[in-house]
Amino acid sequence: MKASRYWLLLLCGWLFLLYNIERLGEPTNLATFVYVLSLLCVALVLILPPARRWPFYYLLVPVLIVYFPLKIYLGYQIGGSKLPITVTEICALAITLFLTRRMHLFLDQLSELVAQLTLTSQVEPQSFTEGQGQLYREVRRARSHKRPAALVAVAPRTLIGDENHERLVREAQARVMGQYTAARLAQVFLEELRDFDVVTLRNDHFVILLPEVERDQALMICEQLQQAIRTSLGLELNIGLASFPDEEVTFESLLVCAEAAMTQAAQENTPQPALVAQEPGNVHQALAVEGP
Repeated sequence: MKASRYWLLLLCGWLFLLYNIERLGEPTNLATFVYVLSLLCVALVLILPPARRWPFYYLLVPVLIVYFPLKIYLGYQIGGSKLPITVTEICALAITLFLTRRMHLFLDQLSELVAQLTLTSQVEPQSFTEGQGQLYREVRRARSHKRPAALVAVAPRTLIGDENHERLVREAQARVMGQYTAARLAQVFLEELRDFDVVTLRNDHFVILLPEVERDQALMICEQLQQAIRTSLGLELNIGLASFPDEEVTFESLLVCAEAAMTQAAQENTPQPALVAQEPGNVHQALAVEGP
């Protein structure tokens, strides 16, 4: 933390010096476009996430490629008696890039540290890639033994009573909040579900397989999960359900149906469980239960 304060102080002090350098020393007369280019350097590092971790020369070389043609085009002399000014301008751009990049690296490290500390005591959800084989096996087993199964897609919707949530969560905190929310959801799911139910995280939502569960029972389980999440975390869920063998008979089609139902639940935002679509052999059940 102390180091980040020092780098922030250095960056602010340097920018103050840069934009007042002509007042401090009369012979120093930087080209006007250098000040604008310096601001663009700061924006480049702040706006482009990969730029913060590129080697320093990856940033400096493109800036110089822009600097020299601009200087020539605007009629500024590069060499001769103006060579010290040219060197000063290049150093100014380089220092601006270096300090901004260094400061942002510290912010990234701080964000990662907070995420690690926050998630230390939480359950890390199994990724969809890791659990996909198990999901396939359970659906295949259900098909072979003619047993029911249900696939559920779940995504958090809103925070109850927090209308300004997006204003409170800044860009640096969004990643931490997402990781923390996923970990807490996984923890509640594992507590509420059976030991042999499969819980996986796929992108920004969960895919849950409930073996030996028919449609009506799956709906009850989904409502229990909704109530548990609402009570413990204050979150609403968009839930899509597809059951085997009532709607679909393959894992891929079950997944497509459940995720489509989840998306439909988010769009409709209905206060009661809603039937998304009814077609022969393809019925998706969506849950979008509002809080009290």
